[in-house]
Parts: sequence; structure tokens; C-alpha cells
Amino acid sequence: DKLLLTTQTAIRIKATSGSHSAAIDGMYMLEDIDTLDDRDGNNIVKMTYLGEKDASDNTGQVEILSSLDAL
Repeated sequence: DKLLLTTQTAIRIKATSGSHSAAIDGMYMLEDIDTLDDRDGNNIVKMTYLGEKDASDNTGQVEILSSLDAL
């Protein structure tokens, strides 16, 4: 059901690798869902979210890949 929502979604991503880190916080709208085949029979779902435009007319984008077990 979460994949089909068309309302804003809060997204928080934190990543750390050695001395480097990144954090993304924001409200995003679901733009697109793609399913990709995986060799071991699982499915990979790619969800693309778009953020609001900023003062420079730039739009943030977040892509989330999730691996789902085959049914």
C-alpha cells in the first residue's frame, strides 16, 4: 500500500563511510515505481521520489532500491 500513496512522504537517509557522511531529510512525492528482475528470482523495486523546487528552480530527487523475496 505504501508504494501506491500519492501524498508527501518524509524521507531520512543517513550514510557513513570512513570519514565521509551524508544526510538527506525532506518531504518528497512519489514520482515513479519500476520493477527490475534479479537473477536469483527476487524482485527489485525502484521508487523515485521528487522534492519541492527550491529558489533556483532545482528539484531534489531520491531513488530507493528494495529487494523483495520471490513469492
